[in-house]
Amino acid sequence: MGVDPKSSLDDYWSTDVCLVNKFVSTTMSKNLFKDIHRSFHVDDPQSATQTSALDRVNSLLSNMITKSKEFFNLHENISIDEAMIKFHVKHSGVVGAPNKPAKRGYKIYTLADGHTGYIWDFEVYLRTAKREEGLTKRVVETLCKDVTGKHHVIYVDKFYTSIPSTSQSKTKGDHGVGQDTGTTSHTDCLSWLTKGLQALLKMQTQNSRRQSKRNKGWLCRVSDLPP
Repeated sequence: MGVDPKSSLDDYWSTDVCLVNKFVSTTMSKNLFKDIHRSFHVDDPQSATQTSALDRVNSLLSNMITKSKEFFNLHENISIDEAMIKFHVKHSGVVGAPNKPAKRGYKIYTLADGHTGYIWDFEVYLRTAKREEGLTKRVVETLCKDVTGKHHVIYVDKFYTSIPSTSQSKTKGDHGVGQDTGTTSHTDCLSWLTKGLQALLKMQTQNSRRQSKRNKGWLCRVSDLPP
């Protein structure tokens, strides 16, 4: 029904020709739809032990993530960010985000393709009684676990930017682009920048040596040709 959203569920079976949806109303009756909707469960409610607000739909979410990864190959540039799913009904997973276009709803952390915006992986945020330490670092590691070492360029905003996370990505063969939060000391930035420049110079030197050897070998082979 997302194709034809209405303010009230009953409008799909309305007697008003301006509101009724003929496809829905002729497919099944309103009472039958409501009976199915009331009894529908993704997981067996009798066997599932509910430990979080998403236990009843976790199998569906896991399947969505698996299929999202299966049917799309990421480009080089990828991005980690937050998104809001607009939802106003009272639920423990609903949070407020006054600075977002959707002011209230479910917050999800996403890993998206930088070229198309395709959401390749995601994680739903759930509030806990105790603030989770290292949340942003864990989110980045979780979302990137299947792309680590594939030489992607990972773009993040200041919420996820930290020197340890970026350095860890670099050691695994990936690259990170973030925004300075203004809280990192100049000494740490200088040390990190120095190490990066040293690694870059070392790589350029190795490439120059390999190129020199190839050129030298080519010249020797030419000189060995008969006159």
